[in-house]
Amino acid sequence: MFFPIILNIAGLALCQNYRANVKLTAVGTTFQPSNPIELLGSISNTKSVIHCSAYCNQNVQCRTFGVNLLSLSCSLYEGHITTGSVVASSSLSQSSFVGGFIYESALFLNYNQTCSTAINRYLVCVGARLVCPINTFWNGSICVNQFYGNTLCQLDIQCRGDLTLICSINSSTCVCNSTRYYWDGTRCALCTNLVCYTQLYFIENQSAAPWTYFSYLYLAFNTPVTLEFSFRNDNLYWWLDDVSVNKIGNTTDLIINGGFETDDFTGWDLENPYGISFGGRVVNDAASHTGTYYYCDGATGAADFLSQTFNVIIGATYNVTYWLKGEGSSPSLANVTIKP
Repeated sequence: MFFPIILNIAGLALCQNYRANVKLTAVGTTFQPSNPIELLGSISNTKSVIHCSAYCNQNVQCRTFGVNLLSLSCSLYEGHITTGSVVASSSLSQSSFVGGFIYESALFLNYNQTCSTAINRYLVCVGARLVCPINTFWNGSICVNQFYGNTLCQLDIQCRGDLTLICSINSSTCVCNSTRYYWDGTRCALCTNLVCYTQLYFIENQSAAPWTYFSYLYLAFNTPVTLEFSFRNDNLYWWLDDVSVNKIGNTTDLIINGGFETDDFTGWDLENPYGISFGGRVVNDAASHTGTYYYCDGATGAADFLSQTFNVIIGATYNVTYWLKGEGSSPSLANVTIKP
């Protein structure tokens, strides 16, 4: 439940540009911001709702405040009240309130005007122009909070740059500015083998097996990604053919030259970091699964790596498929992963 109140800040009451409208919740509520970083600070010995709202009004970044008249505490948040959650407080905190400042286009008429035009609590002066405060952006009508990870966007300015977020041109969502990082819900965290690297298949010292079909569902949480095949077979060979990746509900194949029918590694990267012999190559004979060509790998002593990188849509599910044939041998291994 909300009801509006009008605030006049002491010392600024005669300045209409510092007059603010606030929605105040019913008693017994607290504010949970969408990200803990939004807490601007807490003020003790706050004796009234008006005092707490005045503190918020004096901070151009503050859009929401929470006050507890029992503990005399006042918390200031930069996130608008609609970006977080207003929840019922504990039975021992029935003296708490949440207030959110009302933002209307009429308050931003001076946007992009010269600083000498007028100054109010909703805009800041940068380079002699009135612009949006830090961590907000102009949406054509008002200044709104920048977005966090995995939120739809069109421009970089819409994403929290201070958290190293940018707007991906591939997924049109806010993502971390390096594929070595992923959005963990509150920040860009460094990828680990347990998080960003998805192991689709792994086997060692396998017995001989005919052409076998493998299919996996992969939920994308970063873009672009790399599908990598790693093989070792000291005595015999691994054979790979008909690699494909497509978004569920879409037949477009994201893999280039998945059947190796160009008779070369077009679309693929082959790495041999250990300088092994009998590494991967494209073969032309009747042993292929389909078509004329296939990939054959008999890396000896260590593995080599065949990979292809492509763009995906964060949050979408993809079907990863391929055909694999193994000639029984030891030592040998096959490892298939998707990684940033």
